[in-house]
Order: sequence, then C-alpha cells, then structure tokens
Amino acid sequence: MTIWVLLATATAAAALPAPPPPLAMRAPPPVFQTSMSQEARQELLNRKASFDVDVRAGGQELWSGPMRLNGRTPASFSRQKSDAAVGDCTPVEGYSYRGVRSSLSVTLNMNVFEGSKTGFRLSINWERPGDASGCGGQDGIRSIGLTQSFSLEPGQEAGFSGDGGLTVRLKRRD
Repeated sequence: MTIWVLLATATAAAALPAPPPPLAMRAPPPVFQTSMSQEARQELLNRKASFDVDVRAGGQELWSGPMRLNGRTPASFSRQKSDAAVGDCTPVEGYSYRGVRSSLSVTLNMNVFEGSKTGFRLSINWERPGDASGCGGQDGIRSIGLTQSFSLEPGQEAGFSGDGGLTVRLKRRD
C-alpha cells in the first residue's frame, strides 16, 4: 500500500509541466539628451564668478567675505561654535546639557538658465540657541534656512530675506 501511494505521487508529479523560467527584467539604460555641443558644455563648466557676500540677522553681521565659484566647483563657508553657558544653568532632569551652540553655512552653486544664461543658487542655514537666558540649547535650537535661485551680471547686486531677520546681500564682481 505504501509503495502504491509513493508511485502514484511520483507519477502525478511527473505529469505536471515544469514552471516557466523567471523573466529577466532589466531596466533600460538611461537616456541623456542634451541640446548642447560638447564645446558649449565645456565652456559652461569653465565659467567663473566672484561675489562679495554679507549675511546678517537682527542688524548684526553673521559673516561677510568673498566667494569664488565656477561651473564645476561651488563656493562654501561654514562655521560652528560651542561655548559654556553664560548664566547659572541648572540642568533639567533628563536633559543632557551641552552648552551654547550656533552654526552658519553659506553655499553658492552655478546653474544654467534658459539655454546658456548663467544663474546661481544660494543656500544659507543658520542655527542659534532658542532661549534668552544664556543657558544655550535648554529651550532648543532655532534653525533658519534660505534657498534662492537668481541671476546676476557682473557689477549687479541683489538682496534676499529669510525668516528671523536673516538677510543676505550679494554683489557680483566678475
């Protein structure tokens, strides 16, 4: 009897068709289209620009200085500062006190607008303590970001404003 069940099972299994092999699904290769010639693209990558940049908040200078960039390399500035608290700060239970921290980062990238017109993208991130007691980040950190695309010709100036009184002035030198 046991032989008959095994023989019947083996015969039934042999009668079933084998499943088809799995389909090989491949994504098509990416297609990049450009309306620029290789020479025009190279010329765009080699473009250069210099700016005088002034970043302020609440009437105080956060940073001021020159920035140089080209089509291959953005310009950036960054600063982080940590200090012990000014006031007599008693740590709150369950809170890991780390002092007073602030940071600023400014980045300028070159873009191309409408064919071959040179454009730029400015990104600023500013973090500062959230309290006025001088105890640093016990009340959290306030963070402000500003991202702006623009176009300036040599000699032109532009200004942009963000939240929290953040302002930036840019003057293109060349």
